[in-house]
Amino acid sequence: MNSLRLLKEEVVNILLKYQVIHVSMTDDSTTDSLTIILDHQTHSSKIKKLIDSFKAKKIPCQCSFCPDSWELSLTVSV
Repeated sequence: MNSLRLLKEEVVNILLKYQVIHVSMTDDSTTDSLTIILDHQTHSSKIKKLIDSFKAKKIPCQCSFCPDSWELSLTVSV
């Protein structure tokens, strides 16, 4: 089982607490990443708790916002 699949299994319980619209896995030659798209109405304190949950498990993540689509996404890389 690849590291990305293990990562997905590890974060799934964390994500159940949030209004996740879409999760996609990307596997390329340089990094594996898991992109989590959240509902644009998700409160910032929940997003901070989500990021803190990843940090507590030492899972690196990056947050980004696309104003055109109102998508807030977290990208977790391994």
